[in-house]
Amino acid sequence: NGSPVSVSEIKWYSDDRTVKFTMPGSGVTVTPTFVNNITAEGGAYINMSYDETREITIPAGVASFNVYDDGGKNGDYSDGANGSIILTAPDGFSFLITGTVNTEDGYDGIKVYEGGPNNYEPLEDYSGENIDVSFASAARTITLKFYSDGGSTRSGIDLKVSLVNYSTQHDIVVANVSGGTVTSDKASATIGETVSLNVDLGVDTWLNRLNVVDENGNDVVVEGGTWYTSNSATFTMPY
Repeated sequence: NGSPVSVSEIKWYSDDRTVKFTMPGSGVTVTPTFVNNITAEGGAYINMSYDETREITIPAGVASFNVYDDGGKNGDYSDGANGSIILTAPDGFSFLITGTVNTEDGYDGIKVYEGGPNNYEPLEDYSGENIDVSFASAARTITLKFYSDGGSTRSGIDLKVSLVNYSTQHDIVVANVSGGTVTSDKASATIGETVSLNVDLGVDTWLNRLNVVDENGNDVVVEGGTWYTSNSATFTMPY
């Protein structure tokens, strides 16, 4: 009748490529969709276990994927959840995590650790309603641990995990404008590297401001570079 049949999670991160479904009361047509790269936008995701620890080594070539709690993308998480995933990136890569957390404040949430399960001090602990998450790690292995008590539940976590190559050099382009010149101490930089800018004023001009934006048009925080501070400034190469 053309009605979709639910299938089990596609374990793109595993050698087990078995996908299961329950046969309905009619014949079915199975249509696979193949892609050249794995992305969150293309539907790649991992659901955290209710109370187990899963160790996942990310295959080379993966760009990004989503992580949800044990309730999945559209469901609420369970009471008493205590599941973890240990993620290991391919050689030369590490992680950038963005998204939202919606949990019972102070009782349910997700902790982020660098390294494996023996590192007991979390770098971040996100708990509360509709919290924005932005966490970058230079470590190749991170651990995500979701926890909840026996009280009320919420929609949980909706995270995007991106693989980042910290060794890649990214270009720094200085716009050519009238009234003065700006020079950078380097022509390119890696993620997280500090970049220094120096301003040479023209005749009878003042520096009003220095704007730095990333390739997506997002503002980058600049320290200094105003008429009342100095004619030098720094910023950190964004993710």
